[in-house]
Amino acid sequence: AAYRYDYSDLQVGASDMGSTGIPVLRTVNAAGARVQGLEFEATYSPPVAQGLTLRGAANYNRARYKKFTNAPCANGQTIAERCNQVFNPVTDLFTAQDLSGRELVRAPDWSGNIGMDYEKDVGGGKIFAVGGTATFSSNYYTNLTLRPLFIQSGFTKFGANASLRGRDNAWEFALIGNNLTNRILAGTCSNSNTQNGSIFGGQITGGTIKGPAGDDESACVPQRGRELWVRLSMRR
Repeated sequence: AAYRYDYSDLQVGASDMGSTGIPVLRTVNAAGARVQGLEFEATYSPPVAQGLTLRGAANYNRARYKKFTNAPCANGQTIAERCNQVFNPVTDLFTAQDLSGRELVRAPDWSGNIGMDYEKDVGGGKIFAVGGTATFSSNYYTNLTLRPLFIQSGFTKFGANASLRGRDNAWEFALIGNNLTNRILAGTCSNSNTQNGSIFGGQITGGTIKGPAGDDESACVPQRGRELWVRLSMRR
């Protein structure tokens, strides 16, 4: 499959420093964006292995802002670091950066999965099943400022399951494992200058120097690590 989406008047969420020094979430109009790509998916059941199913999928996704000249700067970002849009004559500092042509948040260029499932009749109407899946993703940004600090590196996660089902799926006992290698990934991320910048000042954004508080720090809520489940299901 091939796809292409063009967005106008796109709205995105940005973390900004409030008047009390606490980060707040605000909505920013990001003008336009284009998302296009190719997607491939295949499933194969080998005739020599009854009950076995192999599957795989891959996606190339190019998601870029067409025009985004009012994107918020990170705290401590300087003019040399492209915080050079929307000049504030009161502070003599710039307040925005131009992200036209840059990546959308949480939009990896490459992602996909491979997996297998196997089922076998073990008599008495019962079915034994096992399966496994590996999912992968290239790196992506987790915050709208698109600073190197907010890059989630590429990763692969593995999951597996085994189950025993009764006749007509009347019951099922299953063992399930998710993220078996315990890969900890960044979930929701916000930028905040906590090196005395948020409380006491000291950060300078949109100028020629950073100020004593330096750059932003990354504050992320992690996604779930390794999970092991035992599940019993009854159906009527």
